[in-house]
Amino acid sequence: MGQTFRKNTLILIKSAVFLCVSLMASNGEEQFLRANQEYKRKKYKDAVVLYDSIKNKGRATWYNMGNCYYHMNQYIDALVCWRRAQNGSCQNEYDAIMHNIDTLHACTGSFYAQKTGFDNLVMRKINSVSLLTFQWLFLIGLFLGIFLFKRLRRTGIYRIILLLHMGLTMLTGIACGIKYHQQKQVFGVVREKQAQLFSGPNNAYHVLLSLQETDEVLVQEQKPGWYKICIDNTIGWVPVDTVELI
Repeated sequence: MGQTFRKNTLILIKSAVFLCVSLMASNGEEQFLRANQEYKRKKYKDAVVLYDSIKNKGRATWYNMGNCYYHMNQYIDALVCWRRAQNGSCQNEYDAIMHNIDTLHACTGSFYAQKTGFDNLVMRKINSVSLLTFQWLFLIGLFLGIFLFKRLRRTGIYRIILLLHMGLTMLTGIACGIKYHQQKQVFGVVREKQAQLFSGPNNAYHVLLSLQETDEVLVQEQKPGWYKICIDNTIGWVPVDTVELI
């Protein structure tokens, strides 16, 4: 009797949890669809409110929010949303986001580390693959390389196959390192129209250069009330309310 009661109670608990998760997912999907309708009607403020009410925002939500903010001429918020949408995006999504970002920076004349040509192609490929996938590919390649080294004869075509495999495994390891480093970096967007970059974490230090609204920076360190940032190979300090973290 007691075991039956506990079993039934457990089933009820699981059912309740599943129902809550389903309702949350359904609610998020409903809000997303309603927001899309408002966006199509060019009611961008209403669309942003609906998008922002979604708790677990995915790439599409961040991307659409960025588009809304751009149409509302709120370029800082648009840039932050688009950068967040890049996380885990596929190549087509990445290209669409970068097109919007390029357009925004061309409009504002602000700074960002633009990648062109081969660098851009590499980053597109790396960005479309998760860090976990790179790690698995590297480990599989490593163990397979050890197996081939022990099994294959080290002459002729077998040596070429082994060298090619080692080369691909090394490239996968490099890509894994780049992806890991990329995820560890913290970027930000300048929120102030006329901000200044100081040589130290205090207004008493001399000014290195002036920053422009929507400039993109790399945040290297944080002290109470200050961020240490890097922009265009120049390192300095800014108040925390100057930069919006991505």
